[in-house]
Amino acid sequence: QFTPTNPEDLACATRALWELAYADDARELTCRFHREVLAHRNVICGLWAPHAAHGRVRLITYEVSTDAPVGPKETRVLEFEAVRERDDELARGFGVRSCIVALDASFSDRFHVESCFEVAAADGERCGLAHGVGVYFTKHVPMLEGVISGIAIGDSRRASAKWLAFVA
Repeated sequence: QFTPTNPEDLACATRALWELAYADDARELTCRFHREVLAHRNVICGLWAPHAAHGRVRLITYEVSTDAPVGPKETRVLEFEAVRERDDELARGFGVRSCIVALDASFSDRFHVESCFEVAAADGERCGLAHGVGVYFTKHVPMLEGVISGIAIGDSRRASAKWLAFVA
């Protein structure tokens, strides 16, 4: 179950957005965003590779401060991304789904965060973008699930707004 954010109307075609923000040639832009805007460290963005179940996939790794009152002050993060093209054609649109796992943060072995960007072609050189985010618990964390979900959803919404401003 994804919590949606406000849909966006972008002044570029879907293929142009892909080439600017997601293509293998745009990996340096992705790394720069993580380093300069989100203050992540040791960012590595892999190449897209074919995957039988998920279309194309890549892995982004980085380290981030946790700002947690207890536990480690930083954590390593794995961000697995999968892209699905609409009707096997980028010009019609695409979806990027991310699964984010913090390896060292308190209770991080009990949940992961998923986000989804859906990009659809609109009239002319425009496209629409919808973003959703969800937090999925693999082990019950009494009394902390609401806090963890609220922080993760808020962080994801802020990061997606910053990403759109960065690539616009």
